[in-house]
Amino acid sequence: AEPWKCDFTVLGDPAPGDPSKVCECEMEETPSLATSRTEWVYCASQFMLCDCPGRIRWGIKTKWTTFPKGPALSCTTNKLGDPAPGDAGKHCQCEVEIDSAFYAKISPAVKQLDETPKVVSC
Repeated sequence: AEPWKCDFTVLGDPAPGDPSKVCECEMEETPSLATSRTEWVYCASQFMLCDCPGRIRWGIKTKWTTFPKGPALSCTTNKLGDPAPGDAGKHCQCEVEIDSAFYAKISPAVKQLDETPKVVSC
């Protein structure tokens, strides 16, 4: 499927002059997604690239903008908008199926479902 462009020249302008407009995508849930368990894991800090096999979300703890599965994204306000103006802690997270090979390779330090204590060296 072709990616769609969130642009008023393509979609029209429902609120001329209002800079807070956003595009949202609603997708039907497929049976394979309904039975799989996913987890959002840290992917990239602000100004870095997030390359993820699933959906990517950009923002902070309670304010996210989610993007469909696709190419790697540059995690910047210039590219993805600013879901939390003034907050320097914005980052990208990747939605990963926990039974996938990709998930198995992720550092335990960024996994959320595992309740064991984390010890990571830098």
